[in-house]
Amino acid sequence: MTATTLRTPLPSNPPSPNAVGDRAVAGERRWLLGLSLLHAALAGVAFLVLGAAFDFPDILRLPAAEVLTKFNENPAAIRAAYYAFSWSSLLLIPLAVLLRRALRAGGRDEGSLAVAAALGLAAGLTQLLGFIRWTIFVPFLADAYADPATTPATRDALAVAYEFANRYLGMTIGEHLGWLFQGIWVVVLGVVLLRRQGALRWLGWVGLVIASTLLVGSLEQFQLGAEETLAILTSLGSTAFPFWLIGVAVVLMRRAGRE
Repeated sequence: MTATTLRTPLPSNPPSPNAVGDRAVAGERRWLLGLSLLHAALAGVAFLVLGAAFDFPDILRLPAAEVLTKFNENPAAIRAAYYAFSWSSLLLIPLAVLLRRALRAGGRDEGSLAVAAALGLAAGLTQLLGFIRWTIFVPFLADAYADPATTPATRDALAVAYEFANRYLGMTIGEHLGWLFQGIWVVVLGVVLLRRQGALRWLGWVGLVIASTLLVGSLEQFQLGAEETLAILTSLGSTAFPFWLIGVAVVLMRRAGRE
């Protein structure tokens, strides 16, 4: 008879809580970087398409008749671009949450980061409301305006409806409040980053510069003068913001597990 020796496999050591936590942090920061890249890509493509197909952003300050007529020259591309802009704005909401989680390592700056997350959410929602009107409401106005059966009186009413949407949803909510909330959000994030070391501290200073352009540029809609200068500041800040956000995400991802 042959004796068979039963061998019990040695139990594997379960991962330590710290290791599990580090993997979770790394995963969240990968999401932060991925969504930052997607946000930048959507906004960048939308801007380029609208610049080519719709004379964006100068078109936004022209009379309703010119805007609605221009819209009908390439409605599919314009709607698609504004839909991409809408999604880029919506992405600010999860990005605000992920930034809060990524920057509160060690329980630091809880209050400031909670305020920052709320401001990021407000920025995303207000900018979304500004962009989304171009995907359904404005196409309806443009179609009706171009209809040969539309009377002059009805065209005047359509122009008034466009101007209302442009000045309320666009200039007031999407642009003024959108840039204002985003600017304050970046100010709070910049102050938090200034308390960190290395590249994050440097990015904090950069964030404060970007925030200043957004905050000053948000005054354009009051039309108190120097609108062209304020529009340039807003354009500079809104263009720099996605790259700054990607930079913050890259640094935080590289630091995952070391904090």
